[in-house]
Amino acid sequence: MEKIEEIANSVLRSVKYKHVMPELVARLTAKEFAKREKFKEATKAVKNKLHQIGGAYLEKQPDYRKLLKNIKESASEAGGESLRAELRRAMDFHASTAERLPFLEEFYKQIFKGIAPPRRVLDLACGLNPLARPWMGLPEETEFMACDIFSDMMKFLEEVFKACHWKGEAFAVDLLSDAPLPVADVVLILKTIPCLEQVEKEASIRLLSRVNAKHVIISFPGKSLGGREKGMRVNYAERFLKLLEGTSWEVRNMVIGEELLFILSR
Repeated sequence: MEKIEEIANSVLRSVKYKHVMPELVARLTAKEFAKREKFKEATKAVKNKLHQIGGAYLEKQPDYRKLLKNIKESASEAGGESLRAELRRAMDFHASTAERLPFLEEFYKQIFKGIAPPRRVLDLACGLNPLARPWMGLPEETEFMACDIFSDMMKFLEEVFKACHWKGEAFAVDLLSDAPLPVADVVLILKTIPCLEQVEKEASIRLLSRVNAKHVIISFPGKSLGGREKGMRVNYAERFLKLLEGTSWEVRNMVIGEELLFILSR
């Protein structure tokens, strides 16, 4: 037990993972330590899992203080174009949102098509996606709930919400745990399931069983972060549609850019 705590603390002292939820690091450490008891091997294995879950998307650590300062300054200017430019700059730090930037408006126009204006949107493992709110076409009164495993990122998003007068909140949640999730009209699970399944094979079905929403929008990457296709879209589509067999969800799918999307509705 003492060695597990020592490994977890070592991971949390690293620059890249010091803001990850300690509960998640502790759980991953216990799991990896059960497979290999050598300190260096177990530490490396935990960091590898954290890289797969979320670290891979943040190749360069954002300077949240500087980004927030620029967003606050632009939010006070008339017209909104300056704010949009700063939000795009910030989103470029996260590989998932960066891939979406060339067709951001079209992306949200398509996925929200046919869905009534939501009172609440819940973005799971959100990364920096909540910064795309101005492109989502949501009513001002829509509450946007965002969560991820990085506490510094969530604090940054909370401050952005305040600066831009967006209704909502950002908070840290480990989706591999049984932590309760807020009820929402629309839940976004974008390019998240493959990351979770690196740690737990049944993560997708467990997560879907915990979601309480009229609509769930799920996406899968069409390429690896290195740019390789490897038949990913076909494999993800086959596996996910099989997973939905016997459920009551109505499903429609589409491809936008390289991203494979499933819109589930009750």
